[in-house]
This record gives sequence, structure tokens and C-alpha cells, in this order.
Amino acid sequence: ADMEASRAAFEKGVELFNDKRYEDAIVEFAKVIEEDSNYASAQSCIAQCSDNYKNSIISSAETAMNSNNYEDAISILEEADGILANDADVAAALEKARADYAAFVKNKALNEAKEQMSDGDYPNALKTVDNALANTPDDADLKAFKELCIEEDENGFLCADDPDDLARVIRGAL
Repeated sequence: ADMEASRAAFEKGVELFNDKRYEDAIVEFAKVIEEDSNYASAQSCIAQCSDNYKNSIISSAETAMNSNNYEDAISILEEADGILANDADVAAALEKARADYAAFVKNKALNEAKEQMSDGDYPNALKTVDNALANTPDDADLKAFKELCIEEDENGFLCADDPDDLARVIRGAL
């Protein structure tokens, strides 16, 4: 029965491989037992499926990022990272997607906040920057812009919602 199940798994794996369903094919090829004459072929197919799956995932993630769908790209890559544990290419693509997303969020927030400030809407400019800082708390550009917003707002509008920010602005004015 084990040999029969092993051979059926190999045949199913080949079928899935031919349908480009690499993730499912890996599962089937992994069921092939060592005593099966197809074992070496199954191991080779697992490696090929893994490479094809990885290339497909990285390509899908790049397509998503090119459309500014960073959350989708990150989700796709995180799933692949779980399936292809410790794969350096997937890990590097995931790291790049996260960095690109952080830069995208930062630039979008800075542009929006600059527009809000030019309209004299300091409270919303500060909120925009604070929201971006929630995602990237260590970003020097966002921190500097927040300080600029608070300083410029000393002209009559205290826009700091955070009591610590407000206290710092008041201390700076004394």
C-alpha cells in the first residue's frame, strides 16, 4: 500500500508540475518514499518545483511593487518565505519589498504634509507625518519634517496633539 501511494503521489506530482502548480507538486513529490524507483526523480522535481515556484513568486511580487501594491508583494513573499524556509533570494526580495514600501509611505506622507502645510493646515500635516512615523518610527526625514511642522506652527497654531510635543514647543517658545 505504501508503494502504491508513493507511485500515485509521484504521478500526481508530475501532473501538478505540468500544470505549473509547483507548490502543490512539491507536496506530492515529498510523499514519494525512498524505496520507490521514482524517489530520485521526485527529489529532482522538488528542487525544480522550488526554483520555478520561487521565480514565479518573486516575479509576482515585483509586478505588484511596480503597481505600488507593496502590501500584496510583502504578503506574497512572506507566504513564500514560509514555504521555502531559509531561501536567500526570497528573503532578499522580502527585505527589498519592505524597504521600498517604507520609502513609498514616507515619500507619500512627506508630499501630502508639504501640501497641507502650504495650505496652512498644520494640524493635518502633523497627523500625516505622525501616521507615517507609526510605520517607520526611526525615519530621520519624517522626524525632521515633524519638527519643522511644529516650529512653523509656532506662528500661531500649536498643532501638536501629543502633550510631549506640545510641551517641547512651549518650552522652546519660553
